[in-house]
Amino acid sequence: MPITKSDLPILRSAVNGDLSLDIDKPSLFRRVFQWYERIGVQFYGNTEDDYEILIDHIATDIGYAS
Repeated sequence: MPITKSDLPILRSAVNGDLSLDIDKPSLFRRVFQWYERIGVQFYGNTEDDYEILIDHIATDIGYAS
């Protein structure tokens, strides 16, 4: 995953719902979203559903459960 150690608290906050990654950290959102697309995660074009899919994958990949 194309993140740095300093991104982890931001991603944890997004997983917890404390911030909206797409609104509060759009460059990180784009970087992570594009990476998941490249590795084959299926997104559907619905903004809300795609965001939930993304957050679920992030939570799994960083080993973080809210």
